[in-house]
Amino acid sequence: MRAIIASAWHSKARLYEVLKPGSKAPREIRPTTNSSGSTGYQSLASTNAGEDALFHVRHEASGRIIFGVDPSLFSRRILRNIYERVTATGLTEREQCDPMSLLKHAYSRLVEEGEPEYGSSTVTFASIDPATGTLDTLQLGDSGLMIFSARDAQITQEPDEQVHGFNHPFQLTALPRAELQRHGLELDQPEHARIARYQLRPNDLVLIATDGLFDNVPAAVLQHVVQDCLSVAAATEQGSVAPSKAGNGGGGGTSETTDANPGTAEMVITRHQADRVEMNSLVKAAGDITTLATLYSLDPKAKTPFSQRAKQAGRNFKGGKIDDVTAILFWWQPSMYANAVPNAKL
Repeated sequence: MRAIIASAWHSKARLYEVLKPGSKAPREIRPTTNSSGSTGYQSLASTNAGEDALFHVRHEASGRIIFGVDPSLFSRRILRNIYERVTATGLTEREQCDPMSLLKHAYSRLVEEGEPEYGSSTVTFASIDPATGTLDTLQLGDSGLMIFSARDAQITQEPDEQVHGFNHPFQLTALPRAELQRHGLELDQPEHARIARYQLRPNDLVLIATDGLFDNVPAAVLQHVVQDCLSVAAATEQGSVAPSKAGNGGGGGTSETTDANPGTAEMVITRHQADRVEMNSLVKAAGDITTLATLYSLDPKAKTPFSQRAKQAGRNFKGGKIDDVTAILFWWQPSMYANAVPNAKL
């Protein structure tokens, strides 16, 4: 498989524990990571996380927990509804993994069931065809995506937050019907989301992340981390990659040397070994990015994108902004994947 995915996140709840009076800061901050080597739906029912850690975000909703409302319940239910819809219909037809139709179904089901009664979340949703590199996205709020070119890690697509005003993102919301009628509230709907389609180029890298990352880490810093990741892969691909040998599954920790050219010794590694190097590089990049965002968020003197926008809005805010941080990195490598699984969707 040559469509590689890695993810990492830091929970805002953990940081607030560190910041309590008398608490000691940890010696190091480690992200929770995952990769396409682990498949299936991961239950987060017992995860100590805020709403952003589930990749469905509402950075103002965390205050609701003061009133006895868990802000992550809304995001969990949206995710569950999407997952059940996808697994019920399958992913063989493009209409069945369309971001807008899935979100409409998930939100309308949540409203009809009335559970949870209170909650809100912004949403970023993506559907990728690994065979063609077609990336369909849906964005409601201030999470977003960046696309980096494989050749030089240049940013070809920057995040563009969708907000009503400063620090006031579009969002899906759940409130009791009586409260909606009493206050005459008009809520944002899935139809308000931005829809976009991108055509990836071979080996492009896509970063989809919550506002906790984009609010804290400058684009140039993100570009540097991605460049390091791509350089590792480039070095691997420039070497000689031999087909995996039958009987050993391409595994093993040794490589081979040949004298293909007189006076030179050429290192030959298996395709499986190259895959592991690239996957480890992507997982490391995801972890590094989210850790950087967390460190920036804890720095009261950091010059962050959020503090710069606050200044432009006439607000007195300096340093980083504490928030849940979630990042998903997708690396499109079609050379081997397209022929193997031509009709797959992610």
